[in-house]
Amino acid sequence: MGRRTDRMASGKIVADLGVPAINPETDRGMICGSMEMLADTKAALEGFGLEEGANSDPKHYVVEKAFVG
Repeated sequence: MGRRTDRMASGKIVADLGVPAINPETDRGMICGSMEMLADTKAALEGFGLEEGANSDPKHYVVEKAFVG
């Protein structure tokens, strides 16, 4: 129970799933959703040291903005 982004930031989600913590050396992601969800998820990922990238500048995660507007 609870917001996914709060559970990410606290480490509870990885503990519950029994997987390693989010790590910029090994993890990549793509996020998509509402503006609020994107902001919350970006903040959580950046709290783990991940950086936003793009096709022209690959990094740790990208943002799909299909629902913007």
